[in-house]
Amino acid sequence: MLETVEARWFFPGKLPKAVRRWHSGLGPALVDEPARTDVYLRGGGKTLGTKLRQGSLQLKARVGLARRAKLAPGATATVATWRKWDFTAHDTDSVTEPLFHDPANWIHVRKKRAQHYFCWHRRSGLIEQRREAEATCGVELVRVRVGGRAWWSLALEAAAPSGNALSGGPPKLARRCVEAVAARIFAAPGAPRCPLKRSQSYPEWLARISPG
Repeated sequence: MLETVEARWFFPGKLPKAVRRWHSGLGPALVDEPARTDVYLRGGGKTLGTKLRQGSLQLKARVGLARRAKLAPGATATVATWRKWDFTAHDTDSVTEPLFHDPANWIHVRKKRAQHYFCWHRRSGLIEQRREAEATCGVELVRVRVGGRAWWSLALEAAAPSGNALSGGPPKLARRCVEAVAARIFAAPGAPRCPLKRSQSYPEWLARISPG
């Protein structure tokens, strides 16, 4: 089980070149992943996501309420804590088999993702040494295609060490890491405007664009 604190925005249309240049310039440690298709289960609502990814079944549930936060000038989001579980997926399992073999249950989402990773310490702020970090945060830029339509998404996803208490609210260190990283990246030249109305989780976004 992994617990993260996340802020995410979705935008319709193709990824602007200016946003891609801004993201690429955030630092040298850029991870550019191969394109893939994730398959999401319909009907999970806004607080529960279920997906198939590369042979695994992943569950993701929101913990508590999302909180509105102004992370930087021009960047406001709903920030929430999520818990994730990862299981090996078997389409012969008596519980999940009916889901796998009914295409109407699933939404196919094509993704091309690039990420920067930042490390944070409560006294030193953003640091270079990952082994000394008290929390880490990925800045994820994704080109998305679903139902023949193009979208793009920007997200900050932070995790603190597993020793932090799971109190039912956002872990303080991970939240502070998100805030520190947001202040850094949105101050960089060319940063996109990310209004609150575009801030959604994957389950919420999919529920809005793919009802049923």
